Amino acid sequence: GQRSGPFTLSHLVVTLGMRAPLPCLGLISSFALSGRFNGGASHGASGNIACARAGHVRCVREDVQLSVDSAIASREFRFGSVEEADLPACVTLLLECFYKDALTLAAEEFSEREMEVMRPTLAIVNDVFMRLNRVALHSQLRSRLGGRTASGHVGRSTDEALMLALQEVQSGEIIAVVELSDEPMDGRLPSDVRLPLPWVRPARTAYIANLGVTSAWRRRGLGRALLREAEEVAGRWELRRVCLHASRQREALARFYSSQSYKQMPELDAPAWVDAFYGREPLRYYCRELSIGRTPSSQVTCS
Repeated sequence: GQRSGPFTLSHLVVTLGMRAPLPCLGLISSFALSGRFNGGASHGASGNIACARAGHVRCVREDVQLSVDSAIASREFRFGSVEEADLPACVTLLLECFYKDALTLAAEEFSEREMEVMRPTLAIVNDVFMRLNRVALHSQLRSRLGGRTASGHVGRSTDEALMLALQEVQSGEIIAVVELSDEPMDGRLPSDVRLPLPWVRPARTAYIANLGVTSAWRRRGLGRALLREAEEVAGRWELRRVCLHASRQREALARFYSSQSYKQMPELDAPAWVDAFYGREPLRYYCRELSIGRTPSSQVTCS
């Protein structure tokens, strides 16, 4: 956008305050999900398997049965649900994948000459923004996952989301994550306000969010592999569909999800005013039908 007149510190603060990403998780995106799982019964008790803590630098459990041909079925990786000790690393990865810092936001609003003058101030502002985002994301993530970080169960639940992480064994680094939850198939993000209308009962769907791979490990098929494993877990939850949101402004995402058999559902997109209210970019709702006869939840095992 173009501005008229000289910049001021107050203009900087207002501009960045309006443009800064809200501390919410949701998709690939975008991502957003404040602690919204309140109420609802837990399903699939056969999947509530507590696994022993891992003894590595990070404590990712190996409690998800991988596909036979999975790209991550290797001794190089560990894959499973996260523990409390993993949350800081997961937050760091989400910040890297989905959040613009203050320097990037300011560069979109100010000239290079103005940027040179403001850079010292921006460094301070950026540090504050990142600290606030980190604290908020950690709190929201802990709220969404509920007791899973302690118990380690990967069974279906309408109360708690499931975060799965891929760990590189040699370094102990968490290099990719994906979040899965049981949601109404209504086109909304889990964090959106839902009015309780007893005569409206949308079908349930598995919802994928926060699929991210750290920059050093991208373009190796890991994101596609995690997407497939999340779909496998959804099948064990006995859900027939998997849905997610992706930015309408990124054609590469549309091509990717189309290649993975996801169908665009524009009729379920949120109105423009809703996206504006939540301060997020326009999103498109995608769904994929799962094939019948996937592995039942009773076969979710500990490694």
